[in-house]
Amino acid sequence: MKRFIAVLHLNKRVLSAFAAVCLLTLTDRVMAHEPCVTIQPENICPHKIIRSINTSQPKLKNKALCLCLADFYELAGKSSDSPLSEQQEQKLTLTIERFGLTRETFFKLLNGN
Repeated sequence: MKRFIAVLHLNKRVLSAFAAVCLLTLTDRVMAHEPCVTIQPENICPHKIIRSINTSQPKLKNKALCLCLADFYELAGKSSDSPLSEQQEQKLTLTIERFGLTRETFFKLLNGN
């Protein structure tokens, strides 16, 4: 019985070390994108997407871009020339100015085009 407990204890150590290494590696991979495009950067976003898009903006080419989808559900599926409500237009304008995006780049990021 003592031998079983010793093996179990050793396995716990090995598993703990493995979990720590995985967590450190995963954290590095999760954070390997630009800051998330969101309305309230100080809040935690419950639904993020990370995409790389084809854009004419050189600073965003070939980069993983993060978007807080929860902040923009009502804009999903629309295009850059779709009519928007005044509130949606204000939200969009503030966001693209804050993050230095063009309207077209924002909608490509949102819709994955």
